[in-house]
Amino acid sequence: MMNPIKVLWLCHFSDSEVLSQLHPLHYVNEFAPWIPQTLHILEGDQRFEIYVFSPHPFISGIHKFEMRGIHYCFYNPYIPILGVPWPYFFKWDYISDFRKNKRITSRYVREINPDVIHLFGAENAYYSSTILPLLPSFPTIVSIQGFISNSNFLKHHSIAKQGSRIEQNIISRAHVFTYSQEKTYQDVKKINPNAVLTWFNYSSYKVSVPPDLDYTKQYDLVFFARICRDKGIVDLLRAVAIIKHYKQDISLCVIGSGNISEFIKIAVELGISQNVKWIGFLPSLDEVHKAVVKARISVLPTYNDIMPGTIKESMFLGIPVVAYATDSIPEINSEGEVIALVPKGDYYALSFKIMQLLNDEFYMRELAARGKLRASLMFDESNSKRANDLCKGYMIALNEFSNDKD
Repeated sequence: MMNPIKVLWLCHFSDSEVLSQLHPLHYVNEFAPWIPQTLHILEGDQRFEIYVFSPHPFISGIHKFEMRGIHYCFYNPYIPILGVPWPYFFKWDYISDFRKNKRITSRYVREINPDVIHLFGAENAYYSSTILPLLPSFPTIVSIQGFISNSNFLKHHSIAKQGSRIEQNIISRAHVFTYSQEKTYQDVKKINPNAVLTWFNYSSYKVSVPPDLDYTKQYDLVFFARICRDKGIVDLLRAVAIIKHYKQDISLCVIGSGNISEFIKIAVELGISQNVKWIGFLPSLDEVHKAVVKARISVLPTYNDIMPGTIKESMFLGIPVVAYATDSIPEINSEGEVIALVPKGDYYALSFKIMQLLNDEFYMRELAARGKLRASLMFDESNSKRANDLCKGYMIALNEFSNDKD
């Protein structure tokens, strides 16, 4: 039997198990659930020896532990000792080009000497930038999670601009990538024509719906995602204000983490404060889904997601979806209309499409049924296939690196 492939994952995430090990100074909401979901399918797989190296806020120093055969190491990427992000008026991490994080990462890489380094997400500069000094020395594979370069608000934020430059640098210099949508393949090739791409649907999953789930509708609309401008929350609020002229009792439920004070103020200014219920962050996906099914329509006018979990989950739950035609999202409709799409940034079209659905019960039910079927065909890959695809990607990274050295 061949020796297992020693793989170092560079990523970021947090969940209840991690929090129980780290005991951060402040509670941190769970994020990036696709990372632990993917790690779960590799537990016990003798082909891999997995090391996870991840930044985490509100911790001090280095924290190492092992769970079910996976080796974890978390570090403080921000202000020393405190683990608190640098203030926006003095972003030392960006000013120093993440010198501290690169030094910590390089030290850990030398310690374990991996066969392959797997970076998840070139768009998250505070940890993705640490791959740049390592590219000449280690076989590397990059999984694309999104493109900060496609953000509609990039021109207004100098930090986002620097993050975009780092993202572009990584994609142009790395050699092997994973993709799970055709548009991602094309976008990577535009930046790096020599890139080698291999299929890996790392965020594939099926939503298990409890048989006793209460589908009684309490809201017209639901938005569940990180609450920020890039996810389109402002556009949705504006669409709700337009709809209110024709339907006074239009109702929207907003679920997710984020600083909502700005958006509550916008809702007040638009005269829809009584039409919006801000639920906030819910600690588990089960609780999210129980709240989501109380709505007639799921709306996500995101500006730069590749293939959002919100849309996938809504489809599995049998809730019709209205979204912006962003990035790879239109691929869902490649064989016919499954979700309702409108042009990115057009909240007038967004309001019209929502009204069209609300006024046509048959149309809503038809989209919901098509969504469930399409989700099962498009997103429900088996764990064994995903593990095999990942193994194939690591072998490609090893071979490409060896060929480059010859």
